[in-house]
Amino acid sequence: MFHMEADALHEALNRTVYGNAVAQKVIAAELDLSPSELSRMVSRENSLRFPHERLARLMQVTRNYCYLEALAGLAGFELRPKEVSPTELVNDLIQAIQNMPEKIGEALEAIKDGGTR
Repeated sequence: MFHMEADALHEALNRTVYGNAVAQKVIAAELDLSPSELSRMVSRENSLRFPHERLARLMQVTRNYCYLEALAGLAGFELRPKEVSPTELVNDLIQAIQNMPEKIGEALEAIKDGGTR
């Protein structure tokens, strides 16, 4: 049973690192690692020793949560996205509207500069 679980977690870690649009060197830099260190940590021999303190950051950087899903599945749980309250949605909308003049100004400047920004 342990080997099946280890294989599932290794595959999930592999998909988290390599199964997204984020370049490996960007992921490594975000985790304060070199690309070769990251590659070694994800290898089959070392994947079970991947530093747990870096897992959350890895998933945030890649926006890939298959490792967390695999871990929850092995423990008999299922993940669901957090429900956002209507108040949070309204606050986010107000913030976006307040930021619009600045974003429009930046876009106009970029257009004026020939789109070189």
